[in-house]
Amino acid sequence: HRLRSLLADAGGLAATDDPATAQGAEVIAARRGTAFTRFDGNLGGLPIPSPTDHTTSPTRLERWASCPHRHLVEDLLRAAPVENPEDTLEITPLEKGSLIHDALEAFLLRVLARPAAARPRAGQPWTAEDHALLQEIGGVFCDQYEAKGVVGRPIFWRRDRRTLLADLDETLTRDSQHRQALGLAPMAAELGFGFGDGGLPEVTIPLPDGRALRVRGRIDRVDRAADGTVHVVDYKTGSAKPFAGLSEVDPVVGGTKLQLPVYGLAGRLAAGDPTAPVHAEYWFTTAKGEFQRRGYPITDEVLATTTAALDVIVRGVEAGVFPPHPPARSTRYYVDCHACDPDGLGTAELRKQWERKRHDPAMALYVDLAEPEEPEPVAAAPA
Repeated sequence: HRLRSLLADAGGLAATDDPATAQGAEVIAARRGTAFTRFDGNLGGLPIPSPTDHTTSPTRLERWASCPHRHLVEDLLRAAPVENPEDTLEITPLEKGSLIHDALEAFLLRVLARPAAARPRAGQPWTAEDHALLQEIGGVFCDQYEAKGVVGRPIFWRRDRRTLLADLDETLTRDSQHRQALGLAPMAAELGFGFGDGGLPEVTIPLPDGRALRVRGRIDRVDRAADGTVHVVDYKTGSAKPFAGLSEVDPVVGGTKLQLPVYGLAGRLAAGDPTAPVHAEYWFTTAKGEFQRRGYPITDEVLATTTAALDVIVRGVEAGVFPPHPPARSTRYYVDCHACDPDGLGTAELRKQWERKRHDPAMALYVDLAEPEEPEPVAAAPA
């Protein structure tokens, strides 16, 4: 009733003397405007922690490139979405990915713990005993995840468990074919760097302004070829479609895919050779991802492109640029970003807000990285 009377008044909301109503009107007006304001994630002038102040991770930096607002909410404010396992009917993609990672890691560590003569040589396929061992390890982890109550309802879990174990077995078959073709031998699993636990040191990446970015992480797997090439592998368990644009020409996809070049540098540390040839790739280890591999060699050009993207990310965070960046397609059957879509009802209005504000100069740094304007087509000269 108060809002209705204010809107009917000649002065409108601007004439209100109620502080709460005035603040609400300011928020609505700001978000409907074209300027990038503090209500849209403009934190310019505030003391934002710089990624160069501490050791960071590729995933953390990728989140700013994908959606700065999510980076603000989850990484700086540490307001993670709440998960309710009792509401889950089926095992979530996150838990499924963790289970497969755990099983493959445990299997490879068991293999690498064998005497040198009993480990697979370069290009040697996995044996039937190896397949049986991975099935045993996968079954143990399935039991553990079921005991934790994160696999969903039993009627669905019986099906999903069979699928998971089948994916693990097929992964080993595909791995034999891949290692035979390239002459690879396993070298390390879950290789950590930058954790100060006596393992590998952090990866240091010089930035154009003279500062350095210190990065840590864990590589799922490292293989070595007979010619000395280090093969760095990061397991993925979802669809390969979001990685369709990944290539040596576009190695970081607007800063959203930073793991491979960073892990490639860590692979050189593991080999003890800063100039060792490295090939880094994502391997989709499920039928959903069709067991595809997407990667490229780590070249000087790839590292230069990566450094340029990292420089934009660092400067963007320091400048307080944290706009929501919802996808053009506003409704999906899953929530892609809980910071932008906390109620799961879509981001159509937020996308309109992005389109209105993307031309603000304060947004230029991020827009040029994440969603640059398409060049206008050149009209053909008249005949």
